[in-house]
Amino acid sequence: IRMSHQLLQDLVHRFEGEKRDKDEPSARAFTSVLNKWFHSNDANAAEKAEDVFRLKDKFFQDHGTAKPTIFDLTTVIRTLIKNKKLGRAEVLFDEMREPSKSLVDTDLFNALLGGYSKEGTVEAAMKSSELLDEAEKAGFSDAISYRACITAWSNSHAPNRDERIEHLLNRYIKIGKDPKSLPAIYNMLIKCCQQCSTKTSTKDKSIQRAMRVFKEMMKLPQVVNHTTFAYMIMLCNSIDDPRRQRALLASLIEQCKKEGYVSPSVLGILRNAGHNALCSKLLNVKEHNFRMIDIIDLPSAWSKNVQIAPAATK
Repeated sequence: IRMSHQLLQDLVHRFEGEKRDKDEPSARAFTSVLNKWFHSNDANAAEKAEDVFRLKDKFFQDHGTAKPTIFDLTTVIRTLIKNKKLGRAEVLFDEMREPSKSLVDTDLFNALLGGYSKEGTVEAAMKSSELLDEAEKAGFSDAISYRACITAWSNSHAPNRDERIEHLLNRYIKIGKDPKSLPAIYNMLIKCCQQCSTKTSTKDKSIQRAMRVFKEMMKLPQVVNHTTFAYMIMLCNSIDDPRRQRALLASLIEQCKKEGYVSPSVLGILRNAGHNALCSKLLNVKEHNFRMIDIIDLPSAWSKNVQIAPAATK
């Protein structure tokens, strides 16, 4: 990669020094080296990728050929983020959105949103929301944009992240984005409600939100899946009233069986739910065998809608 990079620089210098048209570097040559740095594990890959992009940009400004593309810029942004240079990615992103450059599209916004989604901080989540607003106004948002922003809030550990995610979900539904992403987004919300329900300050609101969202999901076609039930069963442990906890757990198990979503992960969570007698009874197995049962020991109708590899059931 370093040799290719050096050859590209030499080609540019020769062309600029001798002005020989036959030696003019092509746009593809820049892009090729840029892609190599993106896929490289070199410690300096981020800096080198940015160097190539800026070399191409300067070459275009000086000679009017090999114009940088949005694909080039997106590749550099992703390389910077991949190498934990989010700050540099933000600077380059803002620079290239200036009127004189105007390099921007949905993929570029999503690249930076993806960087925020991996940070795991409230600050990154806030920036993600602001960037999503900008993308929306400019007409450059899609399902990936929303999922990245929602993931940023999910990973942020903000005490009100379930509230934030519900707001984003409702906005996503209202503007009619790709419905295929709804199951994953709904499940991220249920997961956050379950996580927030373990904190005293947000417990009651998070439990209520999860119950309301779950009921909403049950009314929609092909939105609920085994992951939904897994998170809801985990939520039961946050309910203080033992009778209410058992009642909800029993209801969830019956619904899970009926909908055909008893998966290995659901069984694993039930084993740790602390209600072996209740779970054994509802799954029609003897209590002393409960912790050893697997999917193949239960009626196939109970897991008919679970999509897992055959090896996972052994």
